[in-house]
Amino acid sequence: MKRMNRNNRKRQWAASLVAILFVMVSVFNVLSGQASADTPLTVAQAIAKNNNGSNAVVEGFIVGEVFNSKPIFTNFGDDFNLLIADTPGEQDKTKLIDVQIPSNFRAQFGLKTNPTLVGKKIQVTGTLATYSSMNGINQQLHSHLRARLVGVAVERHQIRQILVARIWAYLLHYRME
Repeated sequence: MKRMNRNNRKRQWAASLVAILFVMVSVFNVLSGQASADTPLTVAQAIAKNNNGSNAVVEGFIVGEVFNSKPIFTNFGDDFNLLIADTPGEQDKTKLIDVQIPSNFRAQFGLKTNPTLVGKKIQVTGTLATYSSMNGINQQLHSHLRARLVGVAVERHQIRQILVARIWAYLLHYRME
C-alpha cells in the first residue's frame, strides 16, 4: 500500500514539475520581447516609422501590387510583391505598404497566381524599409519575412491555451487515482 502511495506521489510531483516548466517557458516567450501577432501595427503606424529598418508585424488588407514601378489593382503581372492598406480598396500610394514576397511565398501570396487574395486581411513580419520606391516591408539579411492570412491558422495563444488545458486535465486525472 505504501509503495502505491509513493508511486502516486512521484507521478503527481513529475506532472506538477512539467506544468511548472511549461508555464515558465510560456512566460519567458511573452517577456522575451519578440514581435507578437497579438499586437500588430496598422499600415498607418508602420508608415509613420518612416522605413526605419526595424522589424515589425504589420496587419492590413491586400489591395494590389507594384508592377513596372506602378501600383496596380487588377490584372496582376507577377508574384513578386503585394500592396497592403488599412482599408480594402485603398489606392492612395501614400497609404500603402509594398511587401516583398520571397520566392518560397510566391505560390501562396503572389497576386498573379492568387488574384482572389485581394481584400483579404494579412499579417506580415519583416523589415520596414523602402521597397519599389514606396514604404515597404522586405527581407534583409537580418530579417526573415513571414506572412499569414488572418483568421486562417490557429493562433499561438490558442495553442498555449490548448496545451495548458491538457496539462491540467493530466494533473487532475492523476489526483483522482
